[in-house]
Amino acid sequence: MHTKKLYTATSTIAFIFYLILRVACLALLVFCVYMYEENHFVFILLGIIAIFIFILCGEEEIIISEDSISQKTNSVISYLQNSTIKEIFINTIAKAYVEKKPTSTNLEIGLALLLSMYFNSGRTKNTRTTSVFLKLKSGAEEEIVTSLSIKKVNEIVNIINVLTS
Repeated sequence: MHTKKLYTATSTIAFIFYLILRVACLALLVFCVYMYEENHFVFILLGIIAIFIFILCGEEEIIISEDSISQKTNSVISYLQNSTIKEIFINTIAKAYVEKKPTSTNLEIGLALLLSMYFNSGRTKNTRTTSVFLKLKSGAEEEIVTSLSIKKVNEIVNIINVLTS
């Protein structure tokens, strides 16, 4: 399957968040078992929800090995199924790059902050993603969308470009 792993990119903050979430799910499950006699239906439902969250939640991981790039989620279910979100072989890649985001002036940043403070209703989702674009030798283009830090994304791009050159 895979040869030697060269680089693994994960988010420490996401790992800590999901670890706390899993511990909370286990605590909720213990609480549900303890309180089962009070209300069977409610505590069975809460226990099932806790089990599903425990099994499904997990942080993102990108693994670069000598022959492929794999993107997967470190959840219990992905370990049981040995599943990956995306896998691309190194020998099919011509080049990797990250599109540079346009820079803003101080006036644009200030105006955006004022408008967001005025119009922010608390319903906006604050997820930051970065895309790694892989130009394939066939001429097609693959995109790996990740929530890893820009520093780790740049390391991934540099390693891929070294492997493909």
